[in-house]
Amino acid sequence: MSYKQNDFVLFANPDKKRQVGKITTIQKDSFFICNVYARPEAVLGQRQSYHSHFELIRTEETAKEFLSNVIRKVEVLRLQEFKARFENPVKDILGDDSQLYSKLENFAELFPSDFYFFRQKYANHQLLPELKPVCVCQKVFNADEEYSYCPKCKEPFHPVCIR
Repeated sequence: MSYKQNDFVLFANPDKKRQVGKITTIQKDSFFICNVYARPEAVLGQRQSYHSHFELIRTEETAKEFLSNVIRKVEVLRLQEFKARFENPVKDILGDDSQLYSKLENFAELFPSDFYFFRQKYANHQLLPELKPVCVCQKVFNADEEYSYCPKCKEPFHPVCIR
């Protein structure tokens, strides 16, 4: 498979867990340099309740890897694009695999998907931008949860909160 600048790839090497990167440079058809998009727990030490299983955080870290370490191309979308494409990401992307659903909370490595999104960047030891709460319950939006959208203001609400 061929790769080019700006492709997002899932890669791994013997020293690291799987990571996602956006290729910035390909050198001599054997190495690539990429900007790393990390799992929230890799950046923050733990996943917050608002982090989706498909969510990555853009970091300032770069990696130089062998092209042979690439597992496959993946898509990394901005949150709005992700929301527009997947109404219910867990079901839309993974289907009805109930065994995989049961492993969601304890998944130690990068979630096995071809689709991810990001909405924050980790820079200077902080996440930017700061996320705003939604719904009447004032929780931060989590793409894994079910939402209904107000036809007037287009804001998301949990169906259980508006009953």
